[in-house]
Amino acid sequence: MALGELSQSDEEHWQMPFTDIAKELNIYAARSTLEKVLHDHHGLFRRKATHKPILTRNHIEACNALAHMALKVAMEHIVFTDEMLGGSLTQQDGGKL
Repeated sequence: MALGELSQSDEEHWQMPFTDIAKELNIYAARSTLEKVLHDHHGLFRRKATHKPILTRNHIEACNALAHMALKVAMEHIVFTDEMLGGSLTQQDGGKL
């Protein structure tokens, strides 16, 4: 059985990394090589699904507390920026913020 066929043969193989499928066929190649061959010749891709850790009760309560606190802040006191800030900030006239 060819690598492309085996990768699509059943649900177990659909979820396996290409390197594990290749090992079943005694094919030893770099992951990047397997991905390129399977993409170029068979139109196959593997994407690892993102995984979010399960939130504990403490995490959920902390998120809720932050949200409730943020709802109490007036919009005119919020500063929106896309800059990463490091160290202390000073105003242009030299005064501390």
